[in-house]
Amino acid sequence: MGERGVIVFIVALVMWPIFAFAVGFYAASKGRRRLPWALLALFISPLIVLIILAVLSVSNEGLILAGKRKKCPQCGDIVPADANICLFCRSKFPSEQPKSDRFQPVRDEGI
Repeated sequence: MGERGVIVFIVALVMWPIFAFAVGFYAASKGRRRLPWALLALFISPLIVLIILAVLSVSNEGLILAGKRKKCPQCGDIVPADANICLFCRSKFPSEQPKSDRFQPVRDEGI
């Protein structure tokens, strides 16, 4: 292998993991888990996994778990997390309690 071949090999060796983890970030933007997709791209091929992700639809369950979307209690459609009214059936969402009201920490004042 000539000098040029070694340089190409080193560049490919450095760029492969960078592209693989970029695929992981793209997977996260589609509501999928970042690390498994990045590892798959690392071991198979970033280009092949990127094509697979592009063909797959957005995972609504992943977006709901990430807090970017929520499900309407009336019609079951997926709407943005900050919506107060369903975009499809126009039902109002119940107001959510602030997190600070749910649990109050117990303070130890001493004996």
